[in-house]
Amino acid sequence: MNLLPESLPAAGYVLRESFDYKTELMTFVQQSLRKWNRVTGTYAALNVLLLILMVAQLAWLVASGVAKVGAVLGYMSYGFTFAFLLVPVHEGLHGLAYYRMGAPKVTYEANWRQFHFVAVADRFVADRREFWVVAFTPVVLLTLTLVGVGLCLPPLWRLTLFATALIHAALCSGDFALASYFWENRHRHLVTYDDAPGQRVWFYERPADSAP
Repeated sequence: MNLLPESLPAAGYVLRESFDYKTELMTFVQQSLRKWNRVTGTYAALNVLLLILMVAQLAWLVASGVAKVGAVLGYMSYGFTFAFLLVPVHEGLHGLAYYRMGAPKVTYEANWRQFHFVAVADRFVADRREFWVVAFTPVVLLTLTLVGVGLCLPPLWRLTLFATALIHAALCSGDFALASYFWENRHRHLVTYDDAPGQRVWFYERPADSAP
C-alpha cells in the first residue's frame, strides 16, 4: 500500500490492536489458531496430509524390507534436523516477498527462548492481500520443493524430505495465525505494519463508512 503509518488516521483508519512481537507473539498465535476458519483449516489439513505422506513412506520402507527399522528412523530424524536448518531460508523468503510487495527494508529477529523468528519490514503498511503473499510464500514454495524433490530421490532420502516438509509446515503456525487474524477480520479493511524500534506489530482498520 502507498501509505505511511502516520497517514493512516487521515485515510480513515483507526487502531484495532497491537502486540509486542518479541514477547507476545506466541500468545497471539495460540489465540488465532483456536479459531476454526478456512486458514486454520488449511493449516490443519496440510499437516495431516504431510503426516500421512511421511507415515505411508515409513510403513512401505519397513514392510518392504528396503532398510532396517533403525535406518528408517535415522533417516526420518534427519528431516527434523533439516527443518530447523531451513529457518534462515524460510525467513529469507518472507523477506523477498516483502521486497516484492514494495517494502524498502527488511530485518530479521529471533526469540531463542520461545524459539520463534520474524522478518520485520519496518513501517511498511500491508493490506490483507499483500500480507498473505508474505505469509504464505515460504510454506508454499518449500513444501512443493521438498515433496517434489523427495519424489525423485531414493526411498530413504524421500522419507527424510517428507519428514522435513512436515516439520517445516508445523513450524509455520505463526504465519497461519496472522493470516487467520486477517481472515477473521476480513470485513474490517484491515492493514498492518511493523515497528522495529518498538518491537511491535500494529493493526488498523478502516470502517466501511470511512472508505475513500
